[in-house]
Amino acid sequence: MIKRKLSIPFQKSVGDSTQKPEVIEVVVIPLSSPSSSQDNIVLTGGKQVQKITLTDPVTIVEFELVPTDAAGLSERILYRVG
Repeated sequence: MIKRKLSIPFQKSVGDSTQKPEVIEVVVIPLSSPSSSQDNIVLTGGKQVQKITLTDPVTIVEFELVPTDAAGLSERILYRVG
């Protein structure tokens, strides 16, 4: 099954220049557990978590996800990002 990158940009918090870099946790949770009729496997694999440090003006975090409407899925995959 082909996966696609989901890129999420985060901006650094506004504060004084002596502020410590902010560390955040980004979670992507699939809201369904579809399978592939071709491969007979569950595709989402559960939640994905990444911790990132906001040191640049914009920090990009990327996740590899099965597309919502990929061909051959038993149901659509919707995701929640938090």
